[in-house]
Amino acid sequence: MFRELAKQQTCWFGLLGSAMLKKKMENSAKLMHFDQPIVKLQIFEENRARLLAELRKVVTNPATFILMEGGKEINHHNTDLVEGDSMVFRQESYFFWTFGVIEPGFYGAINVHSGETYLFAPEVESKRDIWLGKLPTLEEIKQHYGVTEAFYDDRIAEKLSTLGCRSVLTLIGQNTDSELELLEPDVNLTSRVFKTDRELELIRYACKVTCQAHIQLVSIFCVFLRKMSTYRIHMHCSKWSEWRNFTLRSRSEAKQSYYEKR
Repeated sequence: MFRELAKQQTCWFGLLGSAMLKKKMENSAKLMHFDQPIVKLQIFEENRARLLAELRKVVTNPATFILMEGGKEINHHNTDLVEGDSMVFRQESYFFWTFGVIEPGFYGAINVHSGETYLFAPEVESKRDIWLGKLPTLEEIKQHYGVTEAFYDDRIAEKLSTLGCRSVLTLIGQNTDSELELLEPDVNLTSRVFKTDRELELIRYACKVTCQAHIQLVSIFCVFLRKMSTYRIHMHCSKWSEWRNFTLRSRSEAKQSYYEKR
């Protein structure tokens, strides 16, 4: 009897809560209608131009190239999951700032004198298309990242020699906190500290999105909602329609699971 009464009360409060939740999310969604900046290749082109401008003050050899290595993907033990926070690959910061590449295993090179930019992509066996999907061609990589040319990483030294490289600048340093070798030269570090107008616009937009995402998430909290459900919503439901439908469904599933265990 008491359980049936509790269910009826929960149902009534659930309907009331759903209406209140909908109202809260509609009000919160109005705040999210701000202009979204377009992340263009010009951001990374400007970064490279600033880096080269500093290097040309001290580098006189016209056959000098910058060679940078991107982050590597490390699997979690014997699984295909990526090691790290939330099992998501995160690109090496200096490499991303310079080239804008988000995939693992890349190398990048820049001719200090001419500014010509080259990417070296990891060569993957064609049979892995089954698991990875259609792999981009070198031409597609070139167009996507706006570089002069793209090659595979199996003959980096040979390609650089063909391009006229006689001197190579690499990133060398050590993180004073972790004592790990870090790619941290003074020139690149200084360039990253001072942001361009495009970078500032993008940072402001990211801050707004983050704040509104937390507001949306807090607005759906209820007694029966589990932490893993809120995390799932936060990670995978960014669109307003998905937020609304997924939130109401999650509340219903949480209550059903609660009563099944009693």
